[in-house]
Amino acid sequence: MIFLSASCATMQKNINAERPVKVNVSYFKNVPLLPTENLFRPVHDVYELNANLKGKSHFYIISLKADKALVHMMFLNKENGAMPEIKYDDTGIKLSDIDFPAGIKSQEIIAQFQWCFYNVGDVAKAFSENGLRLAIETEHTSNKEIRRIYDKEKCIIEISNSPSLIRFIDHKKRHSYVLIPIR
Repeated sequence: MIFLSASCATMQKNINAERPVKVNVSYFKNVPLLPTENLFRPVHDVYELNANLKGKSHFYIISLKADKALVHMMFLNKENGAMPEIKYDDTGIKLSDIDFPAGIKSQEIIAQFQWCFYNVGDVAKAFSENGLRLAIETEHTSNKEIRRIYDKEKCIIEISNSPSLIRFIDHKKRHSYVLIPIR
């Protein structure tokens, strides 16, 4: 869920059964994006996003709307008044006016959203089919779910998801973020 991208231009990637868009997770292990129908529950909130990317801190306010047909992310606090957005549906990924740190790709943003908000079984299956493992831990007292993605025995990504925040840590790429719902 690092909602950032490296391109300023509008771009579309086709996602279909013949050539699904894939995301590099660990060295030579790539996982395809899942269809929008795999969303666990609809999301319609505004979030504060605090990200640490490549050693630099970033702060954004984002509007996130997702259902079984569309994932839509809009950045509300850009200085020039334009509100960059990312849209993902069964036709592809569409970007508008995005200008963020190099090396962060739109498909990574969508994939990280999916790893946080999509059905656990669908996410686990995608990882398993590509040589990775998803482990789930639930803390019932705090209503928190922790998803850990492993390459062999090494934890490469940790996602802590509770009603009050989502914490995402990518140990391989050395970036992290905290997503807090604004109530």
